Amino acid sequence: MKEVKKYDPKDYVPDIELCKKLKDLGFPQDGGGFYWDIGLTGKLYLCLYRKNIKDSFFAWDGIQKADVIFIDDDFYQNFVKAPTSGELLIYHPPDFKEEYVDGEFRIWDDKTNPSFIATDKKEVNARAKLVIYLLEKLNKIHNK
Repeated sequence: MKEVKKYDPKDYVPDIELCKKLKDLGFPQDGGGFYWDIGLTGKLYLCLYRKNIKDSFFAWDGIQKADVIFIDDDFYQNFVKAPTSGELLIYHPPDFKEEYVDGEFRIWDDKTNPSFIATDKKEVNARAKLVIYLLEKLNKIHNK
């Protein structure tokens, strides 16, 4: 019998360090969706914020889904937004190319900057790297 891979939301969001970088560069941190959180014990959790369910989070600790955590406004101020590929695609320039090559997802701009390439084994990480690149470029323009 074929083993079915257990659903792990961490497969669908960027790694914590990329999410922290996105936050530092001004990526929106509001709304529903996934958020990284380091719990009081120092353990890393990925939480799903569901605004329509009494402002609650469903938390995964990497092994299993934990109980629903009900929150107040102050509770999630230290969370880091963990956008999905769909959320990151909003920022994807239409002229960038993408492909899977040798087990890596690659995104590049072959018109204005053929040397730029974002690669990663996880598609969502490559998309996060692209958005980081674009935000850094935008920040350089605004800081001149």
